Amino acid sequence: MNITETIDLIRLVGEYITLIGAVFALVFSYRQYQDAQQWKRTEWVAQEIKAIFADPMVENTLKMIDWDGREILLFPNNPIPSKQYVLVSHEDVKKALRIHTSESTFTRAEAAIRDSFDRFFEGVERLDHYVKNELITVNDAQLFLEYWSEKIIKGDMSSEIVLYMEKYGYMGSKRLLDQIYSHSSLR
Repeated sequence: MNITETIDLIRLVGEYITLIGAVFALVFSYRQYQDAQQWKRTEWVAQEIKAIFADPMVENTLKMIDWDGREILLFPNNPIPSKQYVLVSHEDVKKALRIHTSESTFTRAEAAIRDSFDRFFEGVERLDHYVKNELITVNDAQLFLEYWSEKIIKGDMSSEIVLYMEKYGYMGSKRLLDQIYSHSSLR
C-alpha cells in the first residue's frame, strides 16, 4: 500500500467516523425531543385536569360522591348565606340522578345536583376525547381519576351514576372511567 492509498484509507475511515457520529447525534437529539414532548404533554394534562377539578361544581360533585351527608354549596349566588348550602346525602344524589320522565319533576336542589354532575362528566368527556385522539393516554388521566373511578364504578351510588351517564350521553366518561377502574391499583 503506497502513501496515497494510506491517505485515502485514513480519509475514508474519518468520513465513516463522522457519519457514525452524526447518526449518534441525530438519535440523541431525537430522544431529547421526545422527552421534551412528553414533559410538555404531562404539563398540559395537569393543567387540563386542574382546570376541571378547580370548577366549584366539579368540587361539589366529588364531595357528593365521597361523602354521605355533607353540606354542599349548591346555591353560591343566593344572597342569604344560610340558603347557599344544602345538606346532601347519597340518597339525595340517587334521587336527583333518576331518569327524567314526563311525570317527574326536580326540586331546585336536585336540579343543582344534576348540574354539578353534568359539569363533572363534561370534563371527563373532554379527557376521553383527548385519549381517543391520542393526545393523552389512559395512564395520564388515571393519576387524577383513579380514586373517583372506583367510587363511580363500584361505589354505593354506582348503579344510579352509571345509568345517568348512559342515559344522558356521557359514554366517553363511562368508557374512560371503566378503563381507569379496570387498570386500578385500588381494586
